[in-house]
Amino acid sequence: MKYLFLAIGLCLSMQLHATEEPISFVLKNPSFKKVNLAIPGVMNPTLSPFSGSGVVLEVGQKVFFYYRGKEELLLEVTEELKDRKINVNQLIRKRRRALK
Repeated sequence: MKYLFLAIGLCLSMQLHATEEPISFVLKNPSFKKVNLAIPGVMNPTLSPFSGSGVVLEVGQKVFFYYRGKEELLLEVTEELKDRKINVNQLIRKRRRALK
């Protein structure tokens, strides 16, 4: 019986996420250095200096950056990111300070 409830809950959860539309936004790199990112299951983009990359990702998708040889969480996609331009360097600076 508990497996039935688990399956029903899983189906409801999948339906909730499936009805949300993907979020489109731009990842900007206004610096002189390239920035390597990781978006699991999607791509591993490298943002060139003074460039931007438009992305369309599902709500909840995580975007990582590399710090001290490890992948660290940069951001998680939310509805608030829709149609925004995100300064990746600012986010990385904040995250590095928080990780120290």
